[in-house]
Amino acid sequence: MSWRPHPRNATSDPHDGPWTRCDSCGFQWNLPKLGWQYEWAGFTMINKHLLKCPYCLDEPQPQLRAIIIPPDPDPVYNARPEQYAIDEGLVAAFTASIAPGTNQQFPDVQCIMTVTLVTTGPVPTGGQLQGTNVAVGSVVGDQLSGANPPGGTGTYAVTPKQTVASTNMTTIGPPMSA
Repeated sequence: MSWRPHPRNATSDPHDGPWTRCDSCGFQWNLPKLGWQYEWAGFTMINKHLLKCPYCLDEPQPQLRAIIIPPDPDPVYNARPEQYAIDEGLVAAFTASIAPGTNQQFPDVQCIMTVTLVTTGPVPTGGQLQGTNVAVGSVVGDQLSGANPPGGTGTYAVTPKQTVASTNMTTIGPPMSA
């Protein structure tokens, strides 16, 4: 009598289900022993429609899962931030005057600020300009002429357009690039 050969991982009992192949390794198994391969896709798991045996079935990769970031904490009421600009010497005090841009070398400059005396710190480009009769929101632009390294006496571009007589001014701004 001859015996019908059957696969290593499948039984010939008809109650165990039909034979089928694993989509990954290709060995024959009983269909109920195979499982669907799932993978993370954002917030949900998707079926890859691959039937795999218990040896080939992979755990879903958690790195493909969407990251849920918690909300920001509530702001601190009446906070007192440290005055880093003063500690790091980003405050400059100087005497200067501002006039509309009339220099032929810089026709696109709205106003030119002429710094005659620097009392403390270098004049930072990009810093907020403050002083008597200075327009609110004035910003110091590029240094047009003056000593090298920049930040000392000389001329600077300023926006917005305004005219200010020679007076004491201060800036609080970003550190100058070297």
